[in-house]
Amino acid sequence: MDFQIRMEEDWSKLSDKIKKNVLDINYTKYLQYQITAVIVSITFFVGIFVAFITKQLNPDNILQMSIAGFFSIIVLTPCAYYFLESRKHLRIIPKEIKKLKDF
Repeated sequence: MDFQIRMEEDWSKLSDKIKKNVLDINYTKYLQYQITAVIVSITFFVGIFVAFITKQLNPDNILQMSIAGFFSIIVLTPCAYYFLESRKHLRIIPKEIKKLKDF
């Protein structure tokens, strides 16, 4: 359980039912992170697309494209990180639940 709960001694004392509930809560948390990252990314791309369509963002203007690129890095880097990190946890948690005795 090194990826979720930093209570190594206390984790072994908990019942399987409580462990499952904690894992379910963590699964929901990481699913929410992943969905939020997707929504923010799609919203950002739609905004950039609308800016190009309405000619508010000119591809020939280097300053505008530099600023758009800068904000793209600021927005999309955390989105990619949270999406990939959540994906890793969403694969591990069901395996941990299956290891429990009662489930």
